[in-house]
Amino acid sequence: MNKEIKDGGNLTMNFLVVDDSATVRKMLSTVLKQEYPECKIVESENGKEAFSKLKSESFHLIITNLDMKEDGGTAFIHKLKGNKILAKKKILVLTSSPEKANGKFDESVKVVNKNSGQEKIKEAIKNILKK
Repeated sequence: MNKEIKDGGNLTMNFLVVDDSATVRKMLSTVLKQEYPECKIVESENGKEAFSKLKSESFHLIITNLDMKEDGGTAFIHKLKGNKILAKKKILVLTSSPEKANGKFDESVKVVNKNSGQEKIKEAIKNILKK
């Protein structure tokens, strides 16, 4: 099941962006739209809200922060991994403290420093979607 992921092709990309900062969500939406102009982006302020959106929609990639005020990223990811249906979802963690993720997640969760710049974030997104 190797589908080519190209905007404008047969597959429209759906992304879930989870961060309590509206500024970060906007930046990520801009980055995603640059790479995938026809993509659909759903935003959530916390893990609880994001988890409820996963019940009604399917996403190619979930991008989440670790440190959020309500139902943070770590709890959200563990909840996903504990769900038989959602456990295989592709997850990119963007955090200003990547050391906090050390040893907390399996290799299916990619962690990137959110301060590393948009090009590094774009590269991480592309690499995850290739798998």
